[in-house]
Amino acid sequence: MVMATKRDSETAAVSPLQGAAKKEKMVAKRSWEDELKDGNFERSKSSFRSVISDVAEVTYKPETDRYHFYLAKACPWANRLEILTRLLGMTEHFPMTFTDPVFAEIGDGRTGWVFTEEFPDTLNGKDNLYQVYLKYHPDYEGKATTPMLLDKKTGTIVSNESKDMLKSLCWGCKDLHAEGTPDYYPRDKEAAIDEWIDKMYDPLLNGVYKCGFTTEQETYDKQIESMFGLLDEIDEHLGKNKWMLGDEFSVLDLVIGVTLCRFDAVYYVHFMCCKKHIYDYEHLSNYARAFYQLEHVKAATDLEMCKKHYFKSHHVIAPMKLIAASNVNADLNLPHNRDELFPSK
Repeated sequence: MVMATKRDSETAAVSPLQGAAKKEKMVAKRSWEDELKDGNFERSKSSFRSVISDVAEVTYKPETDRYHFYLAKACPWANRLEILTRLLGMTEHFPMTFTDPVFAEIGDGRTGWVFTEEFPDTLNGKDNLYQVYLKYHPDYEGKATTPMLLDKKTGTIVSNESKDMLKSLCWGCKDLHAEGTPDYYPRDKEAAIDEWIDKMYDPLLNGVYKCGFTTEQETYDKQIESMFGLLDEIDEHLGKNKWMLGDEFSVLDLVIGVTLCRFDAVYYVHFMCCKKHIYDYEHLSNYARAFYQLEHVKAATDLEMCKKHYFKSHHVIAPMKLIAASNVNADLNLPHNRDELFPSK
């Protein structure tokens, strides 16, 4: 991957921080409801695509107490960043603010990530995430998404694209990693990791949302077939490999593992991804439990909060806002035997 230059980082940002005299806009211009078009779900493209790097031309250098994450426990894209930050031993370098798990009014009839008494914005004191975006980029008209990485030094948003942030943390912040931290995104495996992520994105990672929000039967049927065709393939792959790339855990496991943890508890019911449970798969189920039971994964994952978010936020799918019961067979605390199947060499 070619790291962004200073010019790249400046053009990627929608608007630089402007003077305090300019009044902050309080009405959201865009939210998740705007992604439901013609009966289908079309995810917005990320607007901020800069990276952290020690390359001389790059604006954003790896420094402690410079950056701040805005995350949501319920968001899978944000959950991956929290887990990775913990795995790399960098929580003291990258403090985090979490939104409330349930969407609420953010203006003009739209709903989105908000801050509450239980989940306050301790950095900026805002009421919702959209206001945070507008504080640093007053002309921003996109969607206020998590994860979002803020640079306190320049007063700009570095990125709201999770894939870029995974690389920033693994590659650009090596000097901040805890001593003895494994390489979770090895350069010699970059092509294989990115190929798998690209392969999984439309059928599965984003596919669960496309299934849940579509109003077209043909679209739903095609998406389901694509999703479970991929899950069948990954199940077979994991019958031969402890982790997605073999013996070593990588960011690829982080990407798929977070989705698998949510699948039976949320996506199977809420998004009607109900052809099979993950626990019906011999290898996927074993792998999902092994992933979830990793110390830093479990510490960063709150499935009850995930359920609360999906069932109480998506009013077009679940207007009654009732939280569905979980299937006992989907308990990720059940034992696994991945270590016995694939003993350390």
